[in-house]
Amino acid sequence: MVDIRIHSRIAPGNLPGLLGLMGKGILVPIQGNQALASFLRDRLGIDSDYLTNRIQTIFLNSQPVDNTDKACLRDGDTLALSAAMPGLVGTTFRKGGHLAEFRKRISYRREVTDLVDPFSGNVTIRLFNMIANELGPLLMEIGQNVEGRTAFSFLQLVISSLADTDVTILVDSKTVPHQSILGNDLSKEKMVRLTIVPI
Repeated sequence: MVDIRIHSRIAPGNLPGLLGLMGKGILVPIQGNQALASFLRDRLGIDSDYLTNRIQTIFLNSQPVDNTDKACLRDGDTLALSAAMPGLVGTTFRKGGHLAEFRKRISYRREVTDLVDPFSGNVTIRLFNMIANELGPLLMEIGQNVEGRTAFSFLQLVISSLADTDVTILVDSKTVPHQSILGNDLSKEKMVRLTIVPI
């Protein structure tokens, strides 16, 4: 796996393409039968108050989740996190909302107790709106795994939008010229470790 570190004079949250990167998703390792709530707290560092009050809409494999203590993750799952969305759609899909009864046929039902054997693999975490703004920079500062083609698209946008003096790029701990990144087809890499460090 290629390790890429971006040292940026621009705050990570203001880097071009970061919200798009969060929307496409980061790959987070998972091991064992773990409830969604404990995974978000222990693996992503999201505190209970933020999970309860700020993250209002959760989709697991495109199904709305109401109970994060019972829902579970397994290899290949896609988890989407969002703040409250506007309008009737937002009200309908809000976790535990008063309209949740109307969508119970499409709501997520697999629970931790449904899995007999421990599992390991990766979960794709996608962040949207204010959640992407708030959590995205924090997650990227500690480094996250990203699909090669997603990392390549993000780097293309950063390099084409910022002056050389705004960012320094290290590949496997060695500083490289920006244009060499564009010449290195990272899209062929299955996974890239991407870290964004403010300086």
